[in-house]
Amino acid sequence: MLRKGMVIGVGAAVVLTLLAPPAVANKAQPKQPHNEVPNPLPAKDVGLLDGEVKVGKARDGCSNDGKGNVTGGGLGLPGVTTPKNAYYQFTGSVTSLVNRDMALTEVCGRLTKQHSAVGNGLGAACGASKGWDGKGKVSWEGLPGKQSLWLQDVGWKFTVGGLIFVTGKVVAAGSSAEAKTKQSQDHLLALLLAQGGAECFNKRDAVPPPAGTGEKQEGVGATRFTIIGIYGVLNGPPPDRNAGFQCKFGPEHGCLNRPKKQGGSG
Repeated sequence: MLRKGMVIGVGAAVVLTLLAPPAVANKAQPKQPHNEVPNPLPAKDVGLLDGEVKVGKARDGCSNDGKGNVTGGGLGLPGVTTPKNAYYQFTGSVTSLVNRDMALTEVCGRLTKQHSAVGNGLGAACGASKGWDGKGKVSWEGLPGKQSLWLQDVGWKFTVGGLIFVTGKVVAAGSSAEAKTKQSQDHLLALLLAQGGAECFNKRDAVPPPAGTGEKQEGVGATRFTIIGIYGVLNGPPPDRNAGFQCKFGPEHGCLNRPKKQGGSG
């Protein structure tokens, strides 16, 4: 398993590369208070992130501040029985490398199949999932005068070896109601690594139920993962998640996603 320091170092190199468009892309750099270091990057903030994510087949709510209660069976390996759809709830902390501040964050959302062309559209699985409909909040500790960051449309299109490239919209506001009325001017980029997937094997090793009972028994699977990585907050809308090989014209056109079938009415 990769050491945490190595993962952060690789993640930082990748994301900092992504955060290096021409300086004109960031028209309004935030003013730096006297105790903050100058921000040399064309981004509002860059920092480290770590915490725990819970996954399961069911949940009890998902509020705008990212709070929720995920329950039920977790995820198994691709190729074994997995839920078509699942839910996640992340709780952790972020540490700004620009402002040297620390914040608590919670995000909740949905999981589903990664690509229609992968595993015949197999549902969400360990190392093979797509995240969508995510929302949450970043609350700065000990800084009552600093507005919270409200996260909207948080998601990702694919996972590779536990690496997750996350995007979303960011709104700075004092309350959930205020965040709903404000238009997002910034977006989130994050490169994360999910660790602790040994329980993914549980579903494969499950003991079959007695014959004739009609019951379906399987291992619980992975219900918790440790997440570490790096994030950035930039001006403008998030990148198109459907660009490149994420396009929707089928493998014959170099796209991982197959086109949707037309209904009977055309």
